[in-house]
Amino acid sequence: MATAKKLKSGSYRCLVYDYTGADGKRHYKSFTAKTKKEAELMAAEYRMTEKEADEPATLSLKKSIEKYCDMKSNILSPSTLREYRRLGLKAYDTLAEKSLEKISNYMIQAWANAYSASHSQKSTRNAYGLLYAVFKAFRPQLRLKTSLPQKIKTELYVPTDADIRALLLYFSEKDQEMEKAVLLAAYGTLRRSEIAALTSEDVVGNLIKISKATVDAGGSDFKIKTTKTSASTRDIEMPTFVIKKLPKDGKLVNLNPNQITTRFHRA
Repeated sequence: MATAKKLKSGSYRCLVYDYTGADGKRHYKSFTAKTKKEAELMAAEYRMTEKEADEPATLSLKKSIEKYCDMKSNILSPSTLREYRRLGLKAYDTLAEKSLEKISNYMIQAWANAYSASHSQKSTRNAYGLLYAVFKAFRPQLRLKTSLPQKIKTELYVPTDADIRALLLYFSEKDQEMEKAVLLAAYGTLRRSEIAALTSEDVVGNLIKISKATVDAGGSDFKIKTTKTSASTRDIEMPTFVIKKLPKDGKLVNLNPNQITTRFHRA
């Protein structure tokens, strides 16, 4: 195990052999900490995990995010991949072009502090979550220690019976597709993505079988995937009058999730 040596500054530095260059010169990784034990622990963790990273830490953060998305392309949902790629292009400012090995905990903390000034705590946490995943995959030896904004409890508005009656009356006269969407949401507690994926084959008597969802894959492209969680795959019993409103063939609601949101907001 490498031994840390005390510097003039009072900190401790531990060197770990990295590689030998073409000129025969040996190159080392340097780990500096306030205490001897911490510096040696950092060096030991690097020795244990240096072979686990699938890509060299010399890649920029931007390219590492692209690699991470490619690596998880068949595992993550299309909407999650689309959001990760968007974050990779816009969220990390001066960090984006820096190689992972040049990014420190201090730099990540400074980024989080600046990002949270113009973004919600949820957006900040989401962007940091991607950063954390990328470093875990490609530079696991760096233990991220970042303070993030405190979580804020979301106060959701629950529609009243009067709200639902008003919406159904409005849509029954102006937009029958949205009338069906509101009926499914109100009486079956379906998500918009689930509503957009339903077909007549999912209706058995008064039961609606929920097993898939329509997700935004970017641009105007939408894809069908499994439900958000395994618990979301379920059978829902609907009132007879709702079942009678649904078509006997094809899609139950001819709208995508974004159209449902837009029309609902407008109404």
